[in-house]
Amino acid sequence: MRIGLREANQHFSKTIRKVRAGRTVVLTDHGRPVAVIKPFEEGGGIEEKFQQLAEMGILHRPVRTGRLAPIRPMAAGGKPVSDLVSEERDER
Repeated sequence: MRIGLREANQHFSKTIRKVRAGRTVVLTDHGRPVAVIKPFEEGGGIEEKFQQLAEMGILHRPVRTGRLAPIRPMAAGGKPVSDLVSEERDER
């Protein structure tokens, strides 16, 4: 249902009754949508939230599912990083 801002303001209690009845109300300003009033939905798990974010393009779901391999530290030869940074600073 679409309703202008002025009408929604003048008949706010009627508008809220419609929302309580389960309807979504789109508020318009000079015919352009500016806001949505919709019934509050309790609950919803984390998966539902992830799905909503994915549908909005904010979150990208993983291509593969399951456990990731554990990250193991790798041994690297050479000087410690702190020494390399000190040398780099000295050269400047």
